[in-house]
Amino acid sequence: MKPFHQPPHQMPHSADAPSKSMASQFAVRRGDECANCGLCKRVCIYGVHERLEEDPRFMAPPKQEMCRGCLRCVMECPRNAITVVPNADSDVENIILFEASTGKVPVSGAGYGGRFGGYGFDGIWLDMSEIVRPTRDGIHGREYISTVVEIGRFPPYLKFGDGEVEKSMEELFTIEVPFPILFREVSAMDSVVECILEATSKLGTYMIVSEDTYDAYPSYRDNMLVEVDVESGMMDEQRTITRVEVRSGIEELVYKLFKNGCAIVHLTARGDGRSYDGKFAGDIVESVHDYLMSKGVREVASIVFSGGILKAEHVPKSLILGADAVAIDKPLLIALEYADCLSSDLSIDWGVQRIINLMCSWRDQLLEVLGAMGMRDVRRIRGEKGRAMFMRDLENEFIQNCGFEVHENDDGT
Repeated sequence: MKPFHQPPHQMPHSADAPSKSMASQFAVRRGDECANCGLCKRVCIYGVHERLEEDPRFMAPPKQEMCRGCLRCVMECPRNAITVVPNADSDVENIILFEASTGKVPVSGAGYGGRFGGYGFDGIWLDMSEIVRPTRDGIHGREYISTVVEIGRFPPYLKFGDGEVEKSMEELFTIEVPFPILFREVSAMDSVVECILEATSKLGTYMIVSEDTYDAYPSYRDNMLVEVDVESGMMDEQRTITRVEVRSGIEELVYKLFKNGCAIVHLTARGDGRSYDGKFAGDIVESVHDYLMSKGVREVASIVFSGGILKAEHVPKSLILGADAVAIDKPLLIALEYADCLSSDLSIDWGVQRIINLMCSWRDQLLEVLGAMGMRDVRRIRGEKGRAMFMRDLENEFIQNCGFEVHENDDGT
């Protein structure tokens, strides 16, 4: 097997790349009952409802980003054709847009405004017990903290013969990534794919692609990993990453992949962060990691996890659950304002800078977490569940101490 190694990559700098718009806080829908009477246009003072320029007889799609949730249009519509509901994803989208615009860490003067508990990643709290030690500060450079991770195939042990190592890492497929985030291939216009690939190259990370994409963009192959299905029989090929859908009971399958020479296993969940049988995917990643540890093979290969990773905080939480790195796709499309790109040309330079900004922001937030944990190397937190608190465990302990019975739902809650 031919070795492939790449030296650590210098992180590019962030720069201003302003957003074209902000995410809508409300989802405005106009149903088929609409008579195109235009009353909603007359009563809306924010410009949400307008007529089509090319044919004023009909109403144009609502400008959702203009809506302030006053519900005047809903109350005045004679056909009850309009609905306005909160956009649950708007807060996350606006955070990503800010990060992509500036490369900075989003900070609120009023403190953290998000959830302090809930399902999935919201139910994991990170240990910040070292936050009182200001010397351990990777963002401002007072102390070096490494975010570099190595993923690939590693020897389970070293054999020595005639004073030399007979089998070393030089003979195995390994790559170094400057931060534990890879990109997933997206279903989008060619210009969007090219933009993400160019950013991938500049950042020194990798994009997980199909074989067709690998063939279509030969100039970016140094920063590609070809995804193959678990049944394909290509597990030991160079530059491949084996895809396994996250669902209950995959521990033995991943164990066999590790034993049979697979270098990187890609555990893919649904976009909402759930497994394909409805559970929180992170719980299954945790179970896979623990099973591989019990079998003594966890260190010979790597796990990349994807599915529902939308915030910077999801990265260290995924590593604590047992992943070596994560892969993202939706945050990239949000950063590129992909819906707007459908109707206008995408500036490659603008798009590349926004992805660089997003990763600079996420890396700085990862450094904040590592500094607050008193760690100098991101690889130390993989599987370190003792550096986190899980709401499910705390709730169960409280309920049991109070004498109540605990019943688990089908989704693991």
